[in-house]
Amino acid sequence: LITTLNKILITTLNKILITTLNKKTHTTKRNMLRVTPIYGSQWEERGPSPLGRSTLIEYGGVKVLFNVGFHTQPVEYPSHDVLVVTDGGLESMGGLPVYYKQQQQDDSKPMYATFPTVKMGQMMLYDHHASLCMDGMTPPYTLEELDTATSSLLTMKYSQTITVQNLVQLTAHRSGHAVGGAYFLLRRIQDDTTVVLTSHNYHVARELHLDSSTLLQYGATPDVLITSPGGPSMGYLSRCFGGSKPLQPQPVVTQAETSLVETIMAVLRRDGNVLLPVDASSRVLELLLVLHQQWDRQRLAASYNLIWLGPMVRNTLEFARCQLEWMATRLGSQFDSLKGHPYALPHVTLCTSVTELETLLQENDNPSCVLATGLSLDHGCARNLLLKWADHSENAIVLTDSSQASLRKEWMDLDVIRSNLQQASLHKEEDAHEDGVHDENQGDQVGSFTTSIQDW
Repeated sequence: LITTLNKILITTLNKILITTLNKKTHTTKRNMLRVTPIYGSQWEERGPSPLGRSTLIEYGGVKVLFNVGFHTQPVEYPSHDVLVVTDGGLESMGGLPVYYKQQQQDDSKPMYATFPTVKMGQMMLYDHHASLCMDGMTPPYTLEELDTATSSLLTMKYSQTITVQNLVQLTAHRSGHAVGGAYFLLRRIQDDTTVVLTSHNYHVARELHLDSSTLLQYGATPDVLITSPGGPSMGYLSRCFGGSKPLQPQPVVTQAETSLVETIMAVLRRDGNVLLPVDASSRVLELLLVLHQQWDRQRLAASYNLIWLGPMVRNTLEFARCQLEWMATRLGSQFDSLKGHPYALPHVTLCTSVTELETLLQENDNPSCVLATGLSLDHGCARNLLLKWADHSENAIVLTDSSQASLRKEWMDLDVIRSNLQQASLHKEEDAHEDGVHDENQGDQVGSFTTSIQDW
């Protein structure tokens, strides 16, 4: 009897001990904060990762996937409960169609983004799809898959709170830099601790088309700040979190605008053309306002062309005109006071292809400033225009993203330029021979354009 009682007692104590350990383990997991970069956090020899950024955040018992990055092949994502997208750029949501198609095979997870992020991101994906098709490549997703993925995103407003599994509250706030861009505040319901989650795409200074970020208002005193290095606001954040010396100088928007305009005008005055590689629907909106303002104040339209080039520029502009409530307050005030829509842009000419641009320049041969989609210059209208303009020394290219400067550093080598252009010329000759056409002007070209870097 005593032996039996001892066995029962030992078994009961073991069960109690196991239950207690399980509870402690479960509690530890809920109290744990773990940050796991999926890809894009490490720089390569040629610059930042071309895959964009994607990070898994485990906090309060909830797994949050932060952006999906950009990739052309299925990626094995870790288990997660929810996806949040910060902005509509290629590096943040370029891989969304591939991600969603992959997730449909499993249980679909809720995906959150602001309304402008969904719409402008959709335009970005359309532009990228069209650029790949024009290059004779096969995009990793169809237009139907693109529409299905973007329509499945759940939209949020700024300061709107979403509760995930009754464990964590997720709130979006304005990050600046891109219309609809957001950083996210994660608050654990259990003890009200907070984690601020942001990428490098934020800006604490007010710009022409966007009000300043609220990061210093809501993100200055969290328990943890998770961010990416770089961006124009690192100097401010280093001070907020106890740094004695800013990591980089404070951003001065007016100085950047002045430098950009002076660089462009110097080239145009010597009868050269300027190429600005831009994204499809994000920072290009700020550049358009800056340059259009210069053209309007100085009455430059009769002397110089200002052109926006890309497959989806007309659709993107229409969507941008509908997003005034997400933009700078003064733009809304301008519209309400019947002074005209700030994105009417009468001095900007829209072209959807390089062929259309060449036709325009034949009719009006004034020096031109062209904002062409294809920020990385790997594809799209910017790459095609570079191949046509690179052999004229009076022309210039202004890189609008400093991260792309390191990606494109090999272009400063004339031997590399010659090799790239010869290969492009050979491909054109092969295509022309197949069609029974030969262009005697095709041959060896050496790029000697001027290069400038303006970080936008």
